[in-house]
Amino acid sequence: IYPVFIINGDENVKQFLSKHYSLKPLLFNWIAKKDELLSLIKNSDVIIIDSYMANADIYQEIKKSTRLLACIDDTNRLNYSADVIINGSVYGNELKYNDPDAKYLVGLKYVMLRKAFWNIPEKEIREEIKDVLITFGSSGIGGDTSTLLTNILLKETKYDLHVIGKSTEGERNRVHIYNDLSEEEMKRLMLKTDLCISAGGQTVYELARIGLPSIGICMAENQRLNLEGLDEIGFLEYAGWYNDRNLKNRIMEAVKNLTPESERKKRYDIGKSLIDGEGSKRIVASISEIL
Repeated sequence: IYPVFIINGDENVKQFLSKHYSLKPLLFNWIAKKDELLSLIKNSDVIIIDSYMANADIYQEIKKSTRLLACIDDTNRLNYSADVIINGSVYGNELKYNDPDAKYLVGLKYVMLRKAFWNIPEKEIREEIKDVLITFGSSGIGGDTSTLLTNILLKETKYDLHVIGKSTEGERNRVHIYNDLSEEEMKRLMLKTDLCISAGGQTVYELARIGLPSIGICMAENQRLNLEGLDEIGFLEYAGWYNDRNLKNRIMEAVKNLTPESERKKRYDIGKSLIDGEGSKRIVASISEIL
């Protein structure tokens, strides 16, 4: 078996993937160039699609070219006519999927984590918070949010701040900047820090796997259910949207809630109990069994 990435993206995607994977992606707009896509995938054994844009007709055409079609879906967007539907999210079991012939791999058992997060050492929960991780990216809204949070915590706390992808402008002694970390480096940083403030994408599941007590900020609608679900279970503190007028107060209230060592130990135990790192292996085993 050898996998091929077909991605509707630009050269930035190729540069990113080349740093982390040995596979070279095929980059073109496969939604618009359906005939080219169908020619490439003809007689495939397994096709896995992750898209918010492709329409139902494309899925039906692709289904004819493969022994098994699997679709990653976290919104119940379409009737995919798929063999397998994958949604490894905290709310996966709550969506009412309606593909009658599909096998559903949904819920936290099927969270797909990067390989570095499959096996995790025990994390020390220290008596006091000393190091805080901030991860939102370096550009656009994410960069602005990182800068805002950095300034708030510099003023309101004495923590050392470890900021992913933040501009180096205005760097101070307590701010440590990280760019383009590998998954192993990111894991080590999560193990080192006492608290994380993060957006609500896939990173929150890595944080739960580590057991790092966290505060979540919503950057896009498709993150909201992740954050609300993990807040309801008790792993993280959901502070609301990035553009909330009361964000500063919400952040400081969440920091206060997570300051006691006993509270952070509780969050650690909850996170570790939610995700065991076996989700990707379970998906592969299920697909292999169907084939």
